[in-house]
Amino acid sequence: MAFCNKCGYRLKDDDIFCPKCGNKIDIIPDSAEPSEQMVENEVPGQSGTSSRFEEMTYEESIKFTEKLKKQYASLEKTESRVKELERTINTPIHSTTQQHSFFRYFWPSIIIAVIGFTITYIIGFRISLSRLSVSGMGYTVIIAFIIALIIILVGVKYARTVVNSEAYAASEELRAMSKHKEKAEEELTVVKAKYFTLRKEIAKEEVDIPSYFRNSAQMGKLNGLLVSHKASSITEAMDYVKKPQYRASV
Repeated sequence: MAFCNKCGYRLKDDDIFCPKCGNKIDIIPDSAEPSEQMVENEVPGQSGTSSRFEEMTYEESIKFTEKLKKQYASLEKTESRVKELERTINTPIHSTTQQHSFFRYFWPSIIIAVIGFTITYIIGFRISLSRLSVSGMGYTVIIAFIIALIIILVGVKYARTVVNSEAYAASEELRAMSKHKEKAEEELTVVKAKYFTLRKEIAKEEVDIPSYFRNSAQMGKLNGLLVSHKASSITEAMDYVKKPQYRASV
């Protein structure tokens, strides 16, 4: 069982990054030679690269750096995708749809019902008063109550419809997010397998390459120096990049 060399968190066998601190986990293949582990700590300015680069022809050096540049670019792209998928998987699922209480949509109906009752009662009262009808007053109260009741029932139906609609929208959103997370988990398995395959392929080629140059940007610089005839070998290109004048110019 492995542990993060930065924070000590316990890691799974297929972890590429520490789930706690995000530190990248170094992968050393079984076939790696001791020299590969030694050059991991090498920094620009130190010598000790293998003489195999000196044995390469000029054309072989260009092809080698071009190949590694593409492999590193593919590895970095895969690594970025792994981080993105892990963020998606580790992000808690929660609905962004706003859900409100039943009363939020119902209380306007109460106000409208009171207003409707009052207006109906006043109109009926005046009509009954002008006709001096006592029975008309009773009918006015009944009609006013019926109108208020209808308004309240309509308000109840409207509030329930809106609340149920919001709940359904939130449920659908959570279901969609859950499916998206499941797809992300499936893709992560495939992408991790691709990452490990790429890493093992590159490990066979980068044994004598200092860690400083183990990325697409630096390998691109080496390739550019070779193509532009500013260096005749990989070792010479590395030495050229180490020069302060070169760093100041880029």
